[in-house]
Amino acid sequence: MPNSLEQDKAIDIIMFCLALMLMATKLLIGSSSSSSSRIREVLALVVVVVVVVVVVVVVVVVSEQRRAA
Repeated sequence: MPNSLEQDKAIDIIMFCLALMLMATKLLIGSSSSSSSRIREVLALVVVVVVVVVVVVVVVVVSEQRRAA
């Protein structure tokens, strides 16, 4: 039972990260060629990096828990 709950948590986290990435790409696409577009690009890049790190951590934690079980 706990294993499926952990999988649901991991899926929720991944879906949340995908939503963040979608918002970041919307910011990139919607940014006009003004001074704020550079800030938006940097923010989107930071969001993408954070999302990748979180996904990698979740995958590692889930695989470690499976190995321990």
